[in-house]
Amino acid sequence: MIPSRPVVAACATLVALISMVASGQSIPTWTVTRDMRIDATEHDLSPIGWLAVASNGTIVISQRQDSLLRFFTARGESLGAFGRGGAGPGEFRVVALHGWMGDTLWVNDPELRRTTFISPDRKLVRTVAQLNTVRLAGGDEARQVFAVFPRAWFPDGGSLVVLIEGAGADGMRWPGATPGTPLLRVDSVGVFQSVAGTAPENPCAVRYSLPGGGGSASIPYCGVPMDALAADGSRYAVITTEEQTGRRVAWRVTVTRSRGDTIFSRRYEDEALALPRRIADSVLSARLSSARFPQQREAMRGMKVPAVYAPYSRILLGADDSIWIERYTASGNRLWQVLDAIGNPTGQLQVPRAVHLLVASRSAVWATDTDDDGLQHIVRHRVSR
Repeated sequence: MIPSRPVVAACATLVALISMVASGQSIPTWTVTRDMRIDATEHDLSPIGWLAVASNGTIVISQRQDSLLRFFTARGESLGAFGRGGAGPGEFRVVALHGWMGDTLWVNDPELRRTTFISPDRKLVRTVAQLNTVRLAGGDEARQVFAVFPRAWFPDGGSLVVLIEGAGADGMRWPGATPGTPLLRVDSVGVFQSVAGTAPENPCAVRYSLPGGGGSASIPYCGVPMDALAADGSRYAVITTEEQTGRRVAWRVTVTRSRGDTIFSRRYEDEALALPRRIADSVLSARLSSARFPQQREAMRGMKVPAVYAPYSRILLGADDSIWIERYTASGNRLWQVLDAIGNPTGQLQVPRAVHLLVASRSAVWATDTDDDGLQHIVRHRVSR
């Protein structure tokens, strides 16, 4: 067991910085203490794509360049691996999206267009082919799409999916969908059931025309809409920037259930961290120098870079119904703000910049910790409130 090491200190100015109008008071500062570390050198870990934690504490990590998964106990002891490169049963070309269906882990392979289900004892349960069509109930014509990416699976064979349509597709209007990219709940044969939620269109992209097509360039430090899905598919969250006046920024968090009913949709507002002009100019200059087309450079020159950092940089959904939002800070550490199941701000904590949270709950967080040599170690921190 690694000795306890507190990594968070209360900071009055930091608390004042992220006090929110919605809460009406300063947010309590939590502390974290590392209690588990899986050494990358000892276990010969390659870059980690994702990390998942089972209900019994088992830790699973993806090793994309090795086309396999590695399993560890809650104490960090190796349990072995699953998978290898190939196209046969239990093999992967690409280890991509993942999630839990009860205690069964599923992993999608977009190149092989299939999902592999893995038992708690690391055995192959079954392989399910990716859908090619999605249709409305009672519809005579199925919607052929370029790809159907599953983002959650349910015991009845249904799933949550995102559709990728081919160039020139006019798009099907799904009942209940708003402009953007809808997350659809479908049954086992691809019949539409409901819209679980929609990732809004990106207002932080400047489009430009090219002969025979076009492209887009993103505005640096703009508040891009982001989404997150619970590991079991039960909740879907979308976070968007709504308004900026000077350094005051307002944003909204909306959380829905897998069938689309809204749990809450709340607006938050506070004073954002000022973006130094030299940083904005440096980033924009670097992007201009790497632009491939004159139209792209012209679009970038017309960009209006915000005077403040975006109010968030990541969002995670915890297994205990918590919502985790990463905020920009001037301290060099990562600041995470925690909401409860109905959107009330309940706490905040800091971790070192090298610690990248992948799974979180109000009692513990699991992350990668990148050292000076670029190796990604796996760590767990216990949360104290």
